[in-house]
Amino acid sequence: MKKGLMMIALGLALIVTGAVAARAESPLFNFGEFFKAARVGYVVNQHGVRSEIYYTALQTFHSKDGVEFVTLNIGYEGAAKRPAFSTGIRLDNLIPMVWGSDWGKAHVSTAQMPTFEFGPYISAWPKDSSNMWKLDVWYGLSMAIGFGK
Repeated sequence: MKKGLMMIALGLALIVTGAVAARAESPLFNFGEFFKAARVGYVVNQHGVRSEIYYTALQTFHSKDGVEFVTLNIGYEGAAKRPAFSTGIRLDNLIPMVWGSDWGKAHVSTAQMPTFEFGPYISAWPKDSSNMWKLDVWYGLSMAIGFGK
């Protein structure tokens, strides 16, 4: 049952990503763009348990120029082996914006940074298949480095 629900969640994530790629006038599913948008990182839950997390952006909040500041993400949390949702604050884009004034441009140099996000995450899954409404909920902080953009 758990494996089936996991496959459904993964399938939905792939469908959503494929729909976004199709809307951008590209092939139905563009693996290159999918992996550019993928993030790999760690989460620490409310019990202090550290785990890996893999996710991609479902929605982004950005400037008029398309510079991302906050992302809403969907993915997979490794220790509990279940879907996870997170919000990522894009430090790699916010730091240059902070120093974007005339003074900052003249006096501060910012090194080229990799894609870096941090923020809260939540992961919920039924405790057992006999009672699907009783959920085991994990929440905490996530941080991740991306492969592009």
